[in-house]
Amino acid sequence: MNSPDLLTGKLEALKKFLQDPRGRYTLGGLPPAGMSFLLSQTGIRRALLVLPEEREARLFTKALGFFGGAKGVFFPAAETSPFSSVYPEVEVSSQRVAALFTWLSDKDCFLVVSARGLLRRTIPPKVLKEAYEYLVVGEGISREALLERLIRLGYEKTGLVQG
Repeated sequence: MNSPDLLTGKLEALKKFLQDPRGRYTLGGLPPAGMSFLLSQTGIRRALLVLPEEREARLFTKALGFFGGAKGVFFPAAETSPFSSVYPEVEVSSQRVAALFTWLSDKDCFLVVSARGLLRRTIPPKVLKEAYEYLVVGEGISREALLERLIRLGYEKTGLVQG
């Protein structure tokens, strides 16, 4: 079976599943770019997409941007084991929260994650929606109101912090 026939067959199977989306749909046998193209042809605008490997998830996210339609947001896996007492790197934790925030606030968005990325628990969507403070550079805000909000979110007032 040549490549266009393979894509057409997989697209038809995916469209059939989407008409009655019970359970899950597994799509395999295509490189990340092929899967991104196929997804761009379905009209789906929002989903959680789980790929086996971190590298594939990154490539898939980039390919989604290439084919247009809804954007993909990559949800990285932490380098540390979820069962160890070592916390993940701050940068990875920040990327994970940013990806979740984008996915929650953008209705035309795919959250792309590797199987390993699902292992570590993260902040529940309801808590994230209630606990963020969106600040814009140059925008005015009351210092007292910001301090009060940060304290309610669990920050503590301290002297100078040195690292």
